Amino acid sequence: MREYRHRERVVTSLNHTEPDRVPRDLGGRVSSMMEGAYRSLKKYLDLDECGYDTVNQDYFTVEEFDERVLEYFDIDLRRVFLRGSGEYQKISRKTVPGSMRWALSGDFPGCTANRSTIL
Repeated sequence: MREYRHRERVVTSLNHTEPDRVPRDLGGRVSSMMEGAYRSLKKYLDLDECGYDTVNQDYFTVEEFDERVLEYFDIDLRRVFLRGSGEYQKISRKTVPGSMRWALSGDFPGCTANRSTIL
């Protein structure tokens, strides 16, 4: 059997046919990773800090994964945003105690962005 591309693998699975392997997901609401395990994994893979991987301080789970980790494990799915990632504004812990949530800036001030894993 030939090796599928990421999108092709996911679409094939969604069509209830058998791809070359089961699509891999890392970073969705149910397939995330605890902060400590993620930091240990990055250290094991000898990856420096990228500056954009973030942790949900309420649940200690990774919100945004370093793309190098996703590529290393050949992850098929990626999270996408309602808007471009540059249009989101990080809310500091001082503003919302115990939180590192993202909010839409501009049209929807204070609205927490809904993000999901799709193709």
